[in-house]
Amino acid sequence: MPEKFLIILYDSSNYPSRVRVKLWRRLRNLGGIYPNFSLCLIPYRKEIEKDVEEILLDSEINKAIIMVSRPLKRKYAKKLFEVFRESRNREYLELLEECEEFLREIKENLEKGNVSEEEAEELENALESLEKWFKEIEAKGHWSAGARRKVRSKLRECKLRLQSFITEALNRKTHRS
Repeated sequence: MPEKFLIILYDSSNYPSRVRVKLWRRLRNLGGIYPNFSLCLIPYRKEIEKDVEEILLDSEINKAIIMVSRPLKRKYAKKLFEVFRESRNREYLELLEECEEFLREIKENLEKGNVSEEEAEELENALESLEKWFKEIEAKGHWSAGARRKVRSKLRECKLRLQSFITEALNRKTHRS
């Protein structure tokens, strides 16, 4: 039984079928198979091995294979790094949009005079969710430092605007009393 396997990842979705079929045929002629497995790549860290096994056990899927592998050449590692970077970047950009929405909500509440302790509490909860989301993305790896810095900066802005909103809510409450 072989101890090592080549795992070949390629994206042929934007190519004509003749190119995809040619590649498929040539790899099959080398002994390649195309099992009906979903593919998930996670940057290897020893501490997550147990987590991955538990996740698979919990899923009730009994046909899974876990392998540790490395790209054959540095150029492939660079391409793989870029795939991870793009994925993290998309996550950070989605979070950035949610931060912008949070800031719009604060602005709209101020414009409409909807400034109360209840609204401040709701906004605090929303900001906590955004910060939690940021930590979850960050825990996956620092693949997109530029986008991470933008989101971190936007979260600071959200926190400052929220503090101003809370101050305004407390001031309005004091003036009403």
